[in-house]
Amino acid sequence: MDNCNQNCTNNKNKTQNANAIKSKSPQKTANNDNKRNHSSSSNSEPSSPKLLQHSTVDHLKVQTSNPEAYRTLVHYLRNEKAEFHTFQLKEDKPMRIVIRNLHPSTSTEMIKNELEHRLYEVRQVTQVISKIPLPLFFVDLEPTDHSKEIFKLESILHTKIKIEEPHKPKIISQCQNCQAYGHTKAYCGYSPRCVRCGDDHSSSACPNSRQDPMRCAFCTGNHPANYRGCTVYKNLQQRKKTNLNNHKLHVNTSYKSNNVQDSHPRNTTSCNPPSGHSQTYAQATQGQHLQSDIPPPTPDINSLMSSFAFQNITLRKITNAPPFVSNMTLHKDLGIKTVEEEAAIFYKHFYNKLEDHENPLIKGLHIPTLPAKSSLSPSHIKNTKNNLTIHPIKIVKSNDNTNNWQTVPIRSPSTPTSPNPIIQKTNSFSSKNRFSALATNEISYEISNEVEMLSQEISNVQPKIPPIYIKDDIDFFDFCKKIKPFTDPDGFNTKSSSSGLKLMTYSINAYRQIIKFLEINNMNFHTYQTNEEKAFRVVIRHLHHTTPTDYIKEELHSLGFITRSITNCLQYKTKNPLPLFFVDLEPSPSNHNIYKVDSICYTKIKIEAPHPKKNPVQRLRCQNYGHTRTYCHHTPRCVKRCDIHLSFECQKDSNTPATCALCSGDHPASYKGCPKFKLLQKGRSSIKTNRPTET
Repeated sequence: MDNCNQNCTNNKNKTQNANAIKSKSPQKTANNDNKRNHSSSSNSEPSSPKLLQHSTVDHLKVQTSNPEAYRTLVHYLRNEKAEFHTFQLKEDKPMRIVIRNLHPSTSTEMIKNELEHRLYEVRQVTQVISKIPLPLFFVDLEPTDHSKEIFKLESILHTKIKIEEPHKPKIISQCQNCQAYGHTKAYCGYSPRCVRCGDDHSSSACPNSRQDPMRCAFCTGNHPANYRGCTVYKNLQQRKKTNLNNHKLHVNTSYKSNNVQDSHPRNTTSCNPPSGHSQTYAQATQGQHLQSDIPPPTPDINSLMSSFAFQNITLRKITNAPPFVSNMTLHKDLGIKTVEEEAAIFYKHFYNKLEDHENPLIKGLHIPTLPAKSSLSPSHIKNTKNNLTIHPIKIVKSNDNTNNWQTVPIRSPSTPTSPNPIIQKTNSFSSKNRFSALATNEISYEISNEVEMLSQEISNVQPKIPPIYIKDDIDFFDFCKKIKPFTDPDGFNTKSSSSGLKLMTYSINAYRQIIKFLEINNMNFHTYQTNEEKAFRVVIRHLHHTTPTDYIKEELHSLGFITRSITNCLQYKTKNPLPLFFVDLEPSPSNHNIYKVDSICYTKIKIEAPHPKKNPVQRLRCQNYGHTRTYCHHTPRCVKRCDIHLSFECQKDSNTPATCALCSGDHPASYKGCPKFKLLQKGRSSIKTNRPTET
């Protein structure tokens, strides 16, 4: 009886306390013998808050009205050793973020101190470990307004980072205490159950050995309780997907219905009769006159052609007009103005406002007709819809003192008197302007200053410095302290991934000093050539293969090009010389002029850029892809035997089976059928396919 009275009282106050109730966490009590005792003891106190209770066959759901009552009830249930579970309060939940690209050796205390130095209230920092430490860190922040600004953070501890929200788990949460689904161990008050044998003890205190058969605590199957193939878990997962699909369908349906209702309200003054059948043309035009009071829609000059078509089609559907009735007849009988007439009315109002404007420059820029043509018609728009452009106008100072209208000679591109639309660029009009003509010398002076400033900015642009990729297992904090003197005062930045550390500097001197430091310490790294050191490579075709390279070098030097190296190309299979020469020029702004050279060494030639390589670049030192041997400082690997030495130093017999250094397969590391190579090739092809096309 007490529960019934309590439920009646709660139903009366449910509307008043709806917001407070929905935001608090419920408690579900599973002890059926003590349900009435808990309810009576909670309601016996005169100062106790109101509780919402909902009873089922196997549990009692209790929901409090404020956080203090929630905490008191949880404390009471724990003291009574009742079987229950609950959830974390929303106000107690931390704001969890994920920090990417921090080096795995970075200590959590260092990250916490750095964030607290930036005035973030950090509750906990946890590193993600999956067999090996990953460059991922979970950070729990206090739920404050300042914590939301952490997503703007781009760099901490000399590392370029990426901060994002954690991914929502697709699986259902499972308690590690009682093995039940839907809650967590931290808020579970049930008796523990073993995940392996299903008995009433904790999983860590299981007396059975790992060789003993397992038994599920839910379906008594031969598997542990956390097995994803369990029938109980599959049913819960299927029910979750069904609820999500129904929720999405409900949201989409309600959105569409509200959208249609809001965007298309019912019009009580419609021409359609209340009956369900459509009107005839005679019924629709009955009682109409030319001066209709229905305000027409505002036309859009950018879509004037589509406005004409839409208006005519709509009128025909409303009146159910037969095909022999023209569009003009529909407009006259219904008393609806055309888009052309509406445009003329609106422009007339605009024209009258310009005539009385206080600014003499604006006052003298109005014309008594519509732009580009005195009258607009559907046929004119149809013929000239691609020519509705704004042509440049030359301003000429008027010498007369009369207050005359401006005269604008306008030619339509579709008329026979206009042989070419380019003539529109020389159109001019007279204006009663009291100001003098524009000073062309001032404009040219300003343009020259802008060009000079732009060229100065281009010359001040620093060349892009290549990154350094380090693969050694290092102590990140100790490594930063060692390289910091080389990078002052510009500093440096890093980015960590599962494959290594990416180091980026901001000056070429710091880049060279760090390279020297890494070489002295014999660290595994690779980098790339700087832009200022890269040669300008071209291909010379049609030169005879017996032409001496020194002779080609002298010819190019006489034309003003300084060569670094010249190489004759050989056929891939036969190794026969070809009439092709690779020429590397020293970096110079005038190197592009070499494409204009069409004859050297008494030969008509063709100079072009080399074709890009279709396959990824492979290192001939460590056999990995992505860089070249010149800038590789990794441990050498043999291309055939996978041993730690250079390929030309291999002393094994050629009949020895090959072993790939990348996938450990029975083929050399340079084999194009290697799974690693195929994966890289597939990635390159997908990037080219997804690359946006230029328009």
